[in-house]
Amino acid sequence: MLRNLLQKQRTIRYVTVDYCDPSCAARVDLVRAPFADQCFEAIICNHVLEHIPEDRAAMRELWRILKPGGWAIIQCPIDPSRSSTYEDPRITSSEDRQREYGHYDHKRLYGTDYADRLRESGFHVTVDPFVRNLPQADRTRFGLDEQEDIFLCAKTS
Repeated sequence: MLRNLLQKQRTIRYVTVDYCDPSCAARVDLVRAPFADQCFEAIICNHVLEHIPEDRAAMRELWRILKPGGWAIIQCPIDPSRSSTYEDPRITSSEDRQREYGHYDHKRLYGTDYADRLRESGFHVTVDPFVRNLPQADRTRFGLDEQEDIFLCAKTS
């Protein structure tokens, strides 16, 4: 597990945050992160934004807390057949969200405009098809979805 690997590193300070998970170091509402401006050199935000009603506010917070020259990997499920993100605040029941977004507690289904939404927050975004370049055996071994691109977001100086 990535978390275990990072926590063992002596040369970095690794902080786990989550809105609900009591095993994390801090309970954080990503729309109002309790961190100082520009305090992180790197951020990994994996499959979080699709759960947050105000995702653009959360994206701006990630940009705010990232140091200039820092990077963030900000992953979300994306439907590559959609050119724009599908969201409707009237969809509130678990059943309707499961049907419309593919998961009972998602607030939207991102389309191929996801990188543009990140750019609107200030990030320089590189979309990397890294997983598709790995051998099939590695994709299977690590449980990687070959359709999931890596969204590397940089905060330029």
